[in-house]
Amino acid sequence: TGTATVEAGEVAGYGSKASYDATLNDKAIDAAVSDVLNTLIRKLEEREWRTDILKVDGDQVYISGGTHQGIKQGEVFAVMNRGEQVKSQQTGFGIELPATQVGKIEVVSTFGTSEANEGAIAKIVEGDFAAAALNGLFVAEPTE
Repeated sequence: TGTATVEAGEVAGYGSKASYDATLNDKAIDAAVSDVLNTLIRKLEEREWRTDILKVDGDQVYISGGTHQGIKQGEVFAVMNRGEQVKSQQTGFGIELPATQVGKIEVVSTFGTSEANEGAIAKIVEGDFAAAALNGLFVAEPTE
């Protein structure tokens, strides 16, 4: 958090008088934006990392995300199936049940030149989801 203050004083007619200082507003806005960004970054770091499967072709799996997201050759990820959506009788809200692991993939290479078009090619090392519908499948860090 940041603070911005200005002081002025006058004794027996001598001293200074404070006038409007626009830099105080700038400092206050800067401090507020900094607080919001720090909170947002903390919240994002608390979220579990996951990405989507773009395509399955035989034993090759194409996923979103590449080197700019820290994905490296040889890295192993879990392939997860989203949990079922159910409605709580107590609250009336929808709740997603926990996801289940259906396999594992190992990154063999990455492609793309920026965060917007990067991906990775992985091979299936565990599980049989090549023929499964991609709806509900996602990639996450291994749970083990």
